[in-house]
Amino acid sequence: MDIADWLGIKSREQEEREFQAFSENSFPYGQPQRDKVEELLSQLFPREKKQFTMMLFLLGKQYYHGYGLRNEQDYQGYTQEERLNIAAKSLNRQLTGKHRKSLTTYLALIAADAQVDENLLYPTAQEIQEQARAL
Repeated sequence: MDIADWLGIKSREQEEREFQAFSENSFPYGQPQRDKVEELLSQLFPREKKQFTMMLFLLGKQYYHGYGLRNEQDYQGYTQEERLNIAAKSLNRQLTGKHRKSLTTYLALIAADAQVDENLLYPTAQEIQEQARAL
Protein backbone atom coordinates (compact mmCIF):
# COMPACT_ATOMS: atom_id res chain seq x y z
CA MET A 1 0.00 0.00 0.00
CA ASP A 2 1.47 3.32 -1.01
CA ILE A 3 0.68 6.78 0.34
CA ALA A 4 -1.92 7.44 -2.41
CA ASP A 5 -3.90 4.38 -1.29
CA TRP A 6 -3.63 5.42 2.32
CA LEU A 7 -4.91 8.91 1.57
CA GLY A 8 -7.67 7.58 -0.67
CA ILE A 9 -6.25 9.26 -3.76
CA LYS A 10 -7.25 7.57 -7.00
CA SER A 11 -6.11 8.08 -10.54
CA ARG A 12 -8.62 9.25 -13.13
CA GLU A 13 -8.46 5.79 -14.74
CA GLN A 14 -9.14 4.06 -11.42
CA GLU A 15 -12.10 6.35 -10.72
CA GLU A 16 -13.48 5.67 -14.21
CA ARG A 17 -13.10 1.89 -13.75
CA GLU A 18 -14.89 2.04 -10.40
CA PHE A 19 -17.66 4.22 -11.81
CA GLN A 20 -18.08 1.85 -14.76
CA ALA A 21 -18.30 -1.15 -12.43
CA PHE A 22 -20.82 0.70 -10.25
CA SER A 23 -22.90 1.64 -13.29
CA GLU A 24 -22.90 -1.91 -14.63
CA ASN A 25 -23.93 -3.18 -11.21
CA SER A 26 -26.65 -0.54 -10.84
CA PHE A 27 -27.98 -0.74 -14.40
CA PRO A 28 -27.13 -4.15 -15.89
CA TYR A 29 -29.24 -3.35 -18.97
CA GLY A 30 -27.32 -0.16 -19.66
CA GLN A 31 -28.38 3.37 -20.47
CA PRO A 32 -31.94 2.45 -21.54
CA GLN A 33 -32.57 1.07 -18.05
CA ARG A 34 -31.08 4.17 -16.43
CA ASP A 35 -33.25 6.38 -18.66
CA LYS A 36 -36.37 4.45 -17.67
CA VAL A 37 -35.57 4.76 -13.95
CA GLU A 38 -34.87 8.49 -14.37
CA GLU A 39 -38.20 8.91 -16.14
CA LEU A 40 -40.05 7.10 -13.36
CA LEU A 41 -38.25 9.08 -10.66
CA SER A 42 -39.18 12.36 -12.36
CA GLN A 43 -42.83 11.25 -12.52
CA LEU A 44 -42.87 10.03 -8.92
CA PHE A 45 -40.99 13.03 -7.50
CA PRO A 46 -41.60 15.95 -9.88
CA ARG A 47 -40.54 18.61 -7.35
CA GLU A 48 -37.28 16.93 -6.34
CA LYS A 49 -33.90 17.32 -7.97
CA LYS A 50 -33.06 14.53 -10.39
CA GLN A 51 -29.65 13.87 -8.80
CA PHE A 52 -31.18 13.63 -5.31
CA THR A 53 -33.82 11.10 -6.31
CA MET A 54 -31.29 9.01 -8.28
CA MET A 55 -28.87 9.04 -5.35
CA LEU A 56 -31.55 7.75 -2.96
CA PHE A 57 -32.71 5.14 -5.46
CA LEU A 58 -29.16 3.86 -5.98
CA LEU A 59 -28.43 3.86 -2.27
CA GLY A 60 -31.57 1.86 -1.56
CA LYS A 61 -30.81 -0.48 -4.44
CA GLN A 62 -27.32 -1.11 -3.06
CA TYR A 63 -28.75 -2.11 0.30
CA TYR A 64 -31.51 -4.17 -1.32
CA HIS A 65 -28.96 -6.24 -3.23
CA GLY A 66 -26.16 -6.08 -0.67
CA TYR A 67 -23.74 -4.59 -3.20
CA GLY A 68 -20.37 -3.76 -1.74
CA LEU A 69 -21.16 -5.19 1.65
CA ARG A 70 -18.82 -7.57 3.38
CA ASN A 71 -21.48 -10.27 3.54
CA GLU A 72 -22.85 -9.79 0.02
CA GLN A 73 -23.08 -13.56 -0.48
CA ASP A 74 -25.41 -13.82 2.51
CA TYR A 75 -27.99 -11.68 0.70
CA GLN A 76 -28.64 -14.39 -1.87
CA GLY A 77 -30.86 -16.30 0.56
CA TYR A 78 -32.92 -13.29 1.65
CA THR A 79 -36.54 -12.91 0.62
CA GLN A 80 -37.80 -9.77 -1.09
CA GLU A 81 -39.46 -8.68 2.16
CA GLU A 82 -36.20 -9.06 4.09
CA ARG A 83 -34.29 -7.14 1.44
CA LEU A 84 -36.89 -4.35 1.47
CA ASN A 85 -36.64 -4.15 5.27
CA ILE A 86 -32.86 -3.77 5.05
CA ALA A 87 -33.18 -1.09 2.36
CA ALA A 88 -35.92 0.66 4.38
CA LYS A 89 -33.80 0.86 7.53
CA SER A 90 -30.83 2.16 5.57
CA LEU A 91 -32.81 4.72 3.55
CA ASN A 92 -34.71 5.87 6.62
CA ARG A 93 -31.39 7.00 8.11
CA GLN A 94 -30.74 9.10 5.00
CA LEU A 95 -34.16 10.72 4.71
CA THR A 96 -35.22 13.67 6.80
CA GLY A 97 -38.41 15.65 7.25
CA LYS A 98 -40.75 15.65 4.27
CA HIS A 99 -38.61 13.10 2.44
CA ARG A 100 -39.45 10.33 4.94
CA LYS A 101 -42.95 10.21 3.48
CA SER A 102 -41.47 9.05 0.17
CA LEU A 103 -39.65 6.03 1.63
CA THR A 104 -42.23 3.46 0.51
CA THR A 105 -42.27 4.92 -3.01
CA TYR A 106 -38.52 4.41 -3.30
CA LEU A 107 -38.90 0.88 -1.94
CA ALA A 108 -41.65 0.05 -4.44
CA LEU A 109 -39.47 1.29 -7.32
CA ILE A 110 -36.47 -0.69 -6.03
CA ALA A 111 -38.61 -3.83 -5.82
CA ALA A 112 -39.94 -3.25 -9.36
CA ASP A 113 -36.41 -2.68 -10.63
CA ALA A 114 -35.31 -5.98 -9.10
CA GLN A 115 -37.95 -7.82 -11.14
CA VAL A 116 -37.20 -6.18 -14.49
CA ASP A 117 -35.43 -8.04 -17.30
CA GLU A 118 -33.88 -6.94 -20.59
CA ASN A 119 -37.34 -5.92 -21.88
CA LEU A 120 -37.43 -3.16 -19.25
CA LEU A 121 -41.14 -3.52 -18.60
CA TYR A 122 -41.46 -1.37 -15.49
CA PRO A 123 -44.79 -0.66 -13.87
CA THR A 124 -46.18 2.82 -14.45
CA ALA A 125 -45.60 5.56 -11.89
CA GLN A 126 -49.22 5.17 -10.76
CA GLU A 127 -48.76 1.41 -10.25
CA ILE A 128 -45.59 2.04 -8.25
CA GLN A 129 -47.48 4.51 -6.05
CA GLU A 130 -50.20 1.89 -5.49
CA GLN A 131 -47.56 -0.68 -4.55
CA ALA A 132 -45.99 1.86 -2.19
CA ARG A 133 -49.28 2.31 -0.36
CA ALA A 134 -49.44 -1.46 0.13
CA LEU A 135 -46.00 -1.58 1.78
